[in-house]
Order: sequence, then C-alpha cells, then structure tokens
Amino acid sequence: MREVSDEYKKAMHGSSHRFKLSGTIGDTYTFDDSNVVQGSFSYSIQNTTSNSSIEIGTACIGSIEIVLCGSDIPKYTIEGMDINITISRYISDTEEWESVSLTPFIINNPTWTKQGIKITGYDYMSKLTKDLSIDTTIGTPYELLTYICDSVGLTFGMTQEDVEALPNGTKQLGMYTESNIETCQDFVAELSMVLGAWAAVDPEGKLILKTYNTDVVDTIKITDRMIDAEFADYKTFYSCVSYTYLKDGYNYVIGDTEADGLVFKMGENAFMQYGTDDVIEARAQAVLDAITCINFVPFTLARIFEPAYEIGDVISCTGGLADDEALHCINIIDWTYNDKIDIEGTGSNPALIDARSKVDKNLTGLLSQTESNKVAHYKFANSSDISIGDGETVLISTINFTAEEAEDIDIHGTIIMDTELAEEVEKGNVKVTYVFNDEEISFYPTETYDEDGYHFLTLYKCLEAVPDSRNTLKVYLTCGSMSAKVYSGNAEIVITGQGMAATAKWDGTIEIEESVDLIPNGGGLKMIDFAESLTANTQTPVGATLAQSIGLIPNGGGLSMLNFNDDLTILIPEADKTYLITSNDEYIETDKYKLVETTYQEETEGDT
Repeated sequence: MREVSDEYKKAMHGSSHRFKLSGTIGDTYTFDDSNVVQGSFSYSIQNTTSNSSIEIGTACIGSIEIVLCGSDIPKYTIEGMDINITISRYISDTEEWESVSLTPFIINNPTWTKQGIKITGYDYMSKLTKDLSIDTTIGTPYELLTYICDSVGLTFGMTQEDVEALPNGTKQLGMYTESNIETCQDFVAELSMVLGAWAAVDPEGKLILKTYNTDVVDTIKITDRMIDAEFADYKTFYSCVSYTYLKDGYNYVIGDTEADGLVFKMGENAFMQYGTDDVIEARAQAVLDAITCINFVPFTLARIFEPAYEIGDVISCTGGLADDEALHCINIIDWTYNDKIDIEGTGSNPALIDARSKVDKNLTGLLSQTESNKVAHYKFANSSDISIGDGETVLISTINFTAEEAEDIDIHGTIIMDTELAEEVEKGNVKVTYVFNDEEISFYPTETYDEDGYHFLTLYKCLEAVPDSRNTLKVYLTCGSMSAKVYSGNAEIVITGQGMAATAKWDGTIEIEESVDLIPNGGGLKMIDFAESLTANTQTPVGATLAQSIGLIPNGGGLSMLNFNDDLTILIPEADKTYLITSNDEYIETDKYKLVETTYQEETEGDT
C-alpha cells in the first residue's frame, strides 16, 4: 500500500468518500477535476501473465487513460511527455486533504476527440521495452540492474544492501547467450525471478523489486461498501521449483515432490544456466525458500474507489462470504476514478495439478547451438565501472566460446573511456593486450591521447578457434602517463564466427589473482627494553688451565646493559704460570706457587 496515515486508512472504511485530483503535463500544462471528463480516468496494472497463478519474475507496466477537456493544450506537443497525477482524499476526522501521488506516466499516442484530448499513458517500466543490445554479461544482481537501468534512462531505486538481502542477491550471475531474452524488460523479469521477486516502479518512477510477504495492510469488512466478491475454496501454495537446463534439455525439480503444493516453473531462465549442478540447485532452492510464504486464497472483489492499493498488498476480508483467517494477495488492480476499484488475487488449485517426477524429459526438444553453417554474433558489455590507474594493467573482458571447426573468429569492440593525463605530461597512451587460451598475443595496439575527457578506443583482431574445445579470450588495457575509467556498459566487445557458441558451461576452472604489497622495514627489528640478571661461576680446573674463562662481552652500541652486581671467584692452581685478569681496565697479576682466592665486586654500567 502507498504510504498513507492511519487517519487515511480509517477513512477508507468510512461511510463517505470524497476525492479531488490535480495533474501536470510536462512543466507547461496543469489540470484538475474540472478538466476531466466524468468516468474517463482509469488505471490498471497486474503482475501475472495469467489468471491461474501467483508469479514472480514479472516486470509490471501500469497504464492510465484520461480524457481532458477545456484545456489550451495545442496539438503535436505532448507526445512522449510525462503526465503526473495526484489524488487527494478528504479526512473528516482532521478536516484536511491527504494526497496519494501516482507514479509518472509517459504519454503515448494522444488523440483529439469531440469530448476532449484522449490520453493513454504508461509508467516508466515501459522504458524497458527497448531491445537488449547485448547477448551476454555477468555481474552481481545490483550491478546488472544498475547497468540495465542506465542503458534505458531509468533510475534504480534500491541500494546495494537492499538487493543483496534478496535470495541470490550476493551471487555472480551470468546471462546465458542462447536465451529467450529480447528486450530489457525480459532481462529484468528473468533476473528478478532468480531473486524471488518481481519488478515495478515506485511513486517516483524508480525501478524496484518487490517480494511476497504475509503482512496484512488492510482488512476489508462486508460493511465497507463492498460491491461484489468471490472467494476460492482452496489455498495456492508452492512446494517445488522447476527449471529447464538448456544444455541437456531436461526439466529439473527442486523441493518436496511428495507434497501437495504447486510447482513454480522458472522455465528456460537465462540466469539459471551457468554453474555446477550444486550451484544451480542452490540457486533454485533459494527461490523456493522465498516463495514458501505464499499461502493465499484467490479472490475477486469490487468496492468503492480507492487509489492507495498496490500490487502485492496482502489483505484480509471478514464477514459474509470471506474466511476471516484467510490471506489474499492483490495481483490485479483496475479502477475508475470516483467510481469503483476491482482487485483480484490469482492462483491455482494444487489438488488439480498432475503428478510430477524428479526429472522430466523436455519433450519439445532443443536445437543445437552450434550449427556449422550459422554465423553467430555474441556481445559482451561490462556491468560495472572499471578504473585503470597510471601504469596499471586491468582486465576489461573475458569471453568463453566453443567452435565445431577451426574457424576464424573476428573480435570487434568499442570502449568509451573517461581519461585524465598525469601531471606535467602532454601525452598519455592506452595499450591493448589480447590473451587467447592463456597465451599472450604479440600484438599490442596503442592509442595516444593529448587531452583529458572522453575517448573512443576501437578494437579488432582475427583469431583461429581451437575446434571442439573451450576457447577463452581476455582483453586487457594498460595506461601510460594517464588514468582512465570505463563506466558500466561502455565496453562492448563482439565476437563473430561460424559454428560457434559463446560462454560454455563452467568446467570447474577457478582463476584467482591476488596482489600483495611490499612489507616495509625501516631499519630492522627493534628490541624493546628488558631486565635480566647475569651470574658467572668457574669449575675446578684440570691440569694447569682455568676451567672457565670470562672475557669481555662485545657490544656495538645497540644493547644498553642494566646495572648489576657481579661476584667473581677465581681458583689459581700451583703452577709456573702467570695469569692476567682484566676488569674495567684494571689488571691483577700473580706468579706465586700457591692458591689465590680473590673476591671482586663492583657496580658496572655502560658498554662493558
């Protein structure tokens, strides 16, 4: 439900309803109730492709129709302009008007009639109906959605944290080359399916993804001027998810196949084709976990006009025909201003679904991807920004493909770079490096630039593919005396050849790169202060020699010795010898034939 106050929600169930509207077309024209032909303003939207299922993976486009009279709008001026409409409800408790803003709509094919200007408008989701310009790409869901929005001039209304909170929201997802995706709307729909969601635009016209939940936003009573209603005698819920793996043509089912629930069919989803079997199954399981909250009773209901309801709202109905404990999810909305609203929750009866097996053969069959006489074109586009610093070499693209025969493969590309020269230089350059099947090609096209700003870098290379094997092409850029940034979608590379299919199933190869900076050492290891005691003792000598000699302790100045006391006892045997004992430059000499016992004690500090 749109953001409204508690007073507004209370007024929705009151005995009287009073509305007014105001609107603008572009920044030039305004209108209000006095310009709207009675009964001509209607709105409709749905997030289901049939009346028999609750779906994810849809891209909902809302539409309006309105006839304006008594305006001074000239012909041939409003096609493609935005029309913004705000509907206000009078709140009797506060004696104030509270507004509900509809999302912006783009005017399409206005016509002049004797009643007035008949306007049809579609919300900003209609921008996604453009043809998709790439055949394959890879990135996180946030990167992919941001890229697709930027490519059609649509604002993405979710943060990276919002997207990562969705099922599979942190995974790297690749779009399968031989998919059924033709438009940007198809792209968003299939990607949102893998995220357990569906796509729509918010009141500001920004793309958002929405998921199912069980939070009741409104309870409709039989006394709330309900015009008509029907409620099914079953609940729609899912216990399995199925997907078709295009490589082998089989349909795989994930979940409890013995349960009584429906199977949600993901079909030949382009983002369910890459990865190991375990990875793809985990991806499907995450989708199943996201839709297990679906346990809704299908219904249709007509009541007094209300503009605050949205697709995906969960309501309850009490009294009369309704089950007070049941939940209903709105999938279809169709209203006429100041008249009535029809809302509908779709779904199927799980008891009527045929039995299914764990793995069902896809009976439709699949055409081979690599027809020997077919010329194939595959495009790559970067889904996130790429920064290249001065002196850095950065990977721009990686394309995997197979070929039936040793055919020549052409590589074409255009890269738009935002460049900046290094300080105190007049020219910089960008070098292209091709690495084909892990071997660097001795061909380094280099472009020189003498000013900052946007520059086009054109690529071309002809290679001979290795037949019946995976071929990998990597393109690197190296900046010299400059830096560059390649924004999302600004690196487009196309490979062309016969009997070729791009981006084969992952074969278990993992490539990891890691850069480790030097560990600085500014003068060696430094010792911390410490305290220790030193004791020296001699043993009884053998023969005419000392059993232990104590010499000076050399010190180059690094260690500072602490103060200590030293007790020294020396045993001198009877022998015709002369012994020298040195301590702090003092000498003791003896040549007597007797035992001499000397005790020496002194505080020492310094180097010795």
